[in-house]
Amino acid sequence: MKKVAFLVEWLVLLLLLEVAIRQVVPSQVDVPHLRVFAEGFYTWYPGSRFTYHNLPKVEPPTADVRINEYGLRGPSFARQKPEGEIRVLVLGDSYTAAVQLPEDRIFTTLLALELDRSAPTGRWRVVNAGFNGVGTAHELLYFLQQGASFAPDVVVLQYAYNDLEDSLAHGGFRLTNAGLELKEEFRSPAFWRGPLLAIRDAVANRSLVFYLIYKALSGAGRGPEVGAAHADTPVATAAPGVRLVRELVAQLIAASNRIGVPVILLTIPSPLYLSGGDAAYDAVVADFRSLVDGDENQLIVTDPMFRESESRGQPVYLAFDGHLSDQGHHLVATALAGAVAQTPRARSTRAPSAP
Repeated sequence: MKKVAFLVEWLVLLLLLEVAIRQVVPSQVDVPHLRVFAEGFYTWYPGSRFTYHNLPKVEPPTADVRINEYGLRGPSFARQKPEGEIRVLVLGDSYTAAVQLPEDRIFTTLLALELDRSAPTGRWRVVNAGFNGVGTAHELLYFLQQGASFAPDVVVLQYAYNDLEDSLAHGGFRLTNAGLELKEEFRSPAFWRGPLLAIRDAVANRSLVFYLIYKALSGAGRGPEVGAAHADTPVATAAPGVRLVRELVAQLIAASNRIGVPVILLTIPSPLYLSGGDAAYDAVVADFRSLVDGDENQLIVTDPMFRESESRGQPVYLAFDGHLSDQGHHLVATALAGAVAQTPRARSTRAPSAP
């Protein structure tokens, strides 16, 4: 009986602490809303509904976010593709997830609207597989483990200037003389790892107290970004990261092309280096050009259109934040719509020209 009373006391104490912390901490501090998989990637927590609170001075102040049953931002849909539906799978980081803005203002939603207007004979679905904090390593593993199962007709890989650091921090891949190798812990995870992570995430996505304690005990973050290259780092120093990104993207393109699906690479520069000066980013873009040369795959480099928009006084980034503004999302959606229209599946939906 004493043990039961002791347990109840602790549960009440934790509940009171939960309420107190939520009253005291800034609204930007929240549970992670993420589901981590033993295979080395993560998604949003399936079925989540939350309000994202932007940093002070960022407009809008908040945005409502809905996560479907697959851990993706957006509405529910059938995993098995209905006949006649054309799917675009967009892999990306926080620039694609875009939780700073309402769902109807982000480029994946705008892209679907543009595609429906331009090709009424086809039924389009754009799947938003963007997750905060991921890099190309996460995106490759997500595609291999889950993304490909949605039977996309086009794959878009959004690459941001900071993805090089995020991929290095992932630590799941090693570069060898033979190429890219996934570490054993992700290739064949221990049987207990998946269930343990699921239990941890189920609690951490409901209790801010548990999440903050866990984060403090586990080192308060993802770990050191060994070899990370910043925008002002010479490209020679960033070379291992640049090579890693190239190999990761080459594998993703190969995996997608093997199932007959073309890839569109979309690059987004740093707002601080929009006019140039990021040697590592430029090196990655050059590698991307060589990877898509001479086939159905495509590359969209947003730098020129972003610079032109900024010169007209139409900012493409949110002030005080650095993610895309409404203008930035419109530009990306329009550019992607043009690129998707050139893919084989899109061309097959066009009505025949009148004689």
